[in-house]
Amino acid sequence: MAEGPLRMSQRMATGAGVLLWVNEVGTGSPLILLHGVGSSGSSWLPVIRTLAARFHLIIPDQRGHGRSDKPDRGYLIENYADDLDALIARLDEAPYILGHSLGGLAAVTWAKVHPDSARAVLLEDMPPRLNADRAPQLREWADMAAMSVPDLVAHYLRENPHWSPVDAKRRAEMLTSTRPEVFRELHDRAQALPPIDMFDGLEAIRSPIELIYGDSALGGQVPAPRGRAFAEQGPNFSSVFIAGASHAIHRDSTGPFLKAVLAFFGKH
Repeated sequence: MAEGPLRMSQRMATGAGVLLWVNEVGTGSPLILLHGVGSSGSSWLPVIRTLAARFHLIIPDQRGHGRSDKPDRGYLIENYADDLDALIARLDEAPYILGHSLGGLAAVTWAKVHPDSARAVLLEDMPPRLNADRAPQLREWADMAAMSVPDLVAHYLRENPHWSPVDAKRRAEMLTSTRPEVFRELHDRAQALPPIDMFDGLEAIRSPIELIYGDSALGGQVPAPRGRAFAEQGPNFSSVFIAGASHAIHRDSTGPFLKAVLAFFGKH
């Protein structure tokens, strides 16, 4: 029997001085899904049905992305962490948190200040370092976000001939719904400051925390030695390598990703 459409509710929620577009679906303990930079809450669609059968999913478009507010400034990692704190403050119980890339950076930044306030934290291919090496890519993304959807679709299909037109259009619509300043402000921070190791200080976190990472040869952001070292920071730390996975593990390796997510959250 074919599965029916997911029935999500939508609302505007108050972040840290901004309004965030939030989709909610499912029942159970709250699980907040934080998407990566240049994306939106809709990027979680490949895993929502399975997760919604077990959790009450709270899926915001992060500031500057999708349908959420897009202020002139305020796109540093601590700003996203403050928005997360505002969402959590309105919950009746400690949440699970799953953050991809930028979403993972926001999650650990929040968790350093609230070391035991999450039920468990799961990081999907969170980059361990922020440095000037990332600046050219951020500048390129800012330029792409300012393009029209048709022009960006054509660009994606030239650069990624294995993509389908549907995938290219979906990705173009997400990126062009992101304010270019999202990338520019991160670019300026990366250029102006010494490299920041996002693994520093994580040992203060007492909530269970796991890193799922992909293959750096396929676009994964976590070198294998750093991924293994993550699990050595304390008894509540663990890591899972998914062979053949890229940076967007939940999209490109959905089955293994969900198996790891449910195994980790099932322990806690």
